[in-house]
Amino acid sequence: MPHNFLLILLFQLLSVGILGGGIYILYEWCEQELIGTSYLVAGLVMVLWTFGGRFISLPLLRRPGNQEPKFMRSKTVQRLPRPDGSVLQVEFFGPEDGQPIILSHGWGPNSTIWYYAKRQLSDRFRVIVWDLPGLGKSSKPKNNDHSIEKYARDLEAVVAIAGNKPVILLGHSMGGMINLTFLSGAEKS
Repeated sequence: MPHNFLLILLFQLLSVGILGGGIYILYEWCEQELIGTSYLVAGLVMVLWTFGGRFISLPLLRRPGNQEPKFMRSKTVQRLPRPDGSVLQVEFFGPEDGQPIILSHGWGPNSTIWYYAKRQLSDRFRVIVWDLPGLGKSSKPKNNDHSIEKYARDLEAVVAIAGNKPVILLGHSMGGMINLTFLSGAEKS
């Protein structure tokens, strides 16, 4: 069994113990078995530390390095209006004559999750990222169509502005499903 697993288990048990102890102290204080505001403060600190401790501990213990991801947007942007009323935010990184790579993110985040890919690939590729409709800086479709087929048509519009070179498609989570749907539609036509 790896030592890391044992350490994580130990801290999980310690967290449960701190939570239980805090709840016990607060209960006893409410029942007036423990008198004094110091018990109330101690119980509250223990409970709050359990639920919010990472916001306290991480800044104190963490050593950020120069490889930490940053919120990175491009100055080369194209806003792409779509027939359904949405407007897609498409950003370009790297040399204009480079091989285009289109990165499609999954549902929930936006194109800023591609920080490392943009940083590593933009020196030799034309990295193109886009925000799915309703996420990031892209607006929602007016008809509330959030189907994979609609997103595949949006990807087709992004591919069209990529240039004359063949593009490389890369997707994360739902972005991969959008790529597959786009490619299956391209096979049929």
